[in-house]
Amino acid sequence: LKSADGSHESMVRTDPGNQPPPSATDSSGPSCRRP
Repeated sequence: LKSADGSHESMVRTDPGNQPPPSATDSSGPSCRRP
């Protein structure tokens, strides 16, 4: 229950929650840091 419910909910909550931040940082982070 902890592996299926915990891993599934933890992965689904981290996917949408961790994707938006990295997307904005990747566009404004590496883009501004690279050049």
